[in-house]
Amino acid sequence: MNTYVVEIIINEIRKYLLWYSNENDGFFCSNDNILYFNNNADCLDYAKMKGMTIEKEYTVYDLNLIKDWIITPNKDIDCNYFLEIWNLFNDISFSLNVDFIGNYHSTNSVYDKLFFGCNLPSISYTSKDYIPRWTYDEIEMIKNVFLNGLNIIIESIKKHERSRDSTIS
Repeated sequence: MNTYVVEIIINEIRKYLLWYSNENDGFFCSNDNILYFNNNADCLDYAKMKGMTIEKEYTVYDLNLIKDWIITPNKDIDCNYFLEIWNLFNDISFSLNVDFIGNYHSTNSVYDKLFFGCNLPSISYTSKDYIPRWTYDEIEMIKNVFLNGLNIIIESIKKHERSRDSTIS
């Protein structure tokens, strides 16, 4: 199993999480919630205390960019970034064992369009890049998937903060 530090930025909040990759990808949890750390050092200290080996690769997701896109959605979609965000939300919902609309069968065609829009060399059958053309309904679907994912993360962070506050008092 590979373990990585992931930084999430949302509003003015920065949180550090431990993401694992094996047969199922997800985030380390405790007490039915994701483990959030306020800084990278605390995240790494926890991993060391638990005997985890952390990979050098470090990923930052500025979810404010997604929030801005949701407010003014448009057809200018970076398939690579949007697919990463969709997968982030999927891994978070899997870790929390909560429902995520991005996993519904009805969203598969839009997910696939993002995937093929990444033009990965290993699956590209032509020398031409595939550039998706997005319909209004597809844009709305991505918007709703991302809204749902953001709400899952925000609620999870709020739960973390409440549980932390209750142990301090």
